[in-house]
This record gives sequence, structure tokens and C-alpha cells, in this order.
Amino acid sequence: MVTKDVVYWLNLAEYDLETAEAMLKSQRYIYVLFVSQQALEKALKAAIVKFTNRFPPRIHDLVRLAEVANLNLEKNQKDLLAKLSFYYLESRYPEEIKDLHSQVDKKLASEYLQKTKEFFSWLKQRLR
Repeated sequence: MVTKDVVYWLNLAEYDLETAEAMLKSQRYIYVLFVSQQALEKALKAAIVKFTNRFPPRIHDLVRLAEVANLNLEKNQKDLLAKLSFYYLESRYPEEIKDLHSQVDKKLASEYLQKTKEFFSWLKQRLR
């Protein structure tokens, strides 16, 4: 059974995915990665509620959230979560943003947004 708390977190995650799409269209590539991380953070918090029946911890590390949710992830999934967590942290500090601008382009942002959508879809199926 999907509870209202799980639905709440998933709705927030879907809103963030739509926001990431908008950031891609407006060529704000760093923020595509930032909001993609936010989407998966909220989706993982839905998984924590569903699988542990507990309120999710107030942390942002996606790999750790997946562990708390007791998800059995493949290496490529863990790698995605680790990389998005890295970009999330880096994009929060002004001195790091300048470096990120030279690393993050449309191709990279599009790739990570696609992987984020795939992970979200995979996780959402498990939450049903």
C-alpha cells in the first residue's frame, strides 16, 4: 500500500524532475544536476517511508539514503547517486560554481537527467 507520505515525497520528486527539464531548456546546466539530485533525494525519502515506516533522515547523501531505504542497487545506480551528490554539494558553494561551469555542458546535463529519470522510474515501480 502506498501511503499519503509516500505520495507526498513522490509528488515533490516529480516536480523537481519537471524543474530539471526547465533548467535544461533554459541552458542552466549546473542546476539540471542540482535539481536532479533533489528529485532523487525526495524519491529515496519516499522509499524510506515505504520500506522502513520511518520519517526519512535530514541528509542529502543519495547513497546513504538508498542504504537507509534498504535498496539493493547495482554499481551503475550507486555511481549515479554518488555523482549527483557530488554535483549537489559543489553547486551549493559560489567558489565551486565557476569550476563547474567549465565542466558541465548540455551533453553532460542531458545525460544525467536521462539517468535520473530512469532511476526514478525504476524506484517508482518498487514503491507500488
